[in-house]
Amino acid sequence: MQEIIDERMDDDVRDHIRRLSADATDPAEQFIQTFKLTRHIFDYDPIGPYAEKEESEPFDLKAHDETWSDMRRLQDDGTYPNTFAAIESPVLMMHGQYDPHPGKMIRDSLLPFIPQLEHQEFDCCGHSPWIEKSTRELFFSSICGWLESHKT
Repeated sequence: MQEIIDERMDDDVRDHIRRLSADATDPAEQFIQTFKLTRHIFDYDPIGPYAEKEESEPFDLKAHDETWSDMRRLQDDGTYPNTFAAIESPVLMMHGQYDPHPGKMIRDSLLPFIPQLEHQEFDCCGHSPWIEKSTRELFFSSICGWLESHKT
C-alpha cells in the first residue's frame, strides 16, 4: 500500500508535506492538512470537489491514534482476524481496484476466518466508491441487490 501511495505522490505534494512540519505546530492540524494534500491519491475520479463540511469538522488526533494503536495491537496478538471466525452472517467486501489498500490480499487473508466472505471489485474506483463518477450508482445498486439476495 505504501509503495502505491509513494508512486502516486509527486514532488509538489511531498514538498507541501515537508513544509507542514515546520508551518503547522498543532499535530492535529498537520494530520488534517496532510490528509487534504493526499486524499486524491486514494480516489480514481471523484464526483466533485470534496465537501466543505470536511473542512470545518473538528479532528480528534488522540482518539485516532489510540484507535489505530489498539487495532495494531489486536492484529499483532492475533485477536484480529482470529475473532472474525465467529461471524456467521454473509459478508460482502467491496473494493475499488484503484484503492491503494491491497483488496485481494486482504480478502485472501480473511477467507480462512470468514469463508462466506464475498468480494466485489470495481474497476476505475478508489477507496470510496460512493464518491466515484463511474462507480457510485453501481456501488449502491450492488449493495441493494446483495442485501436483497441475502434477506432471511
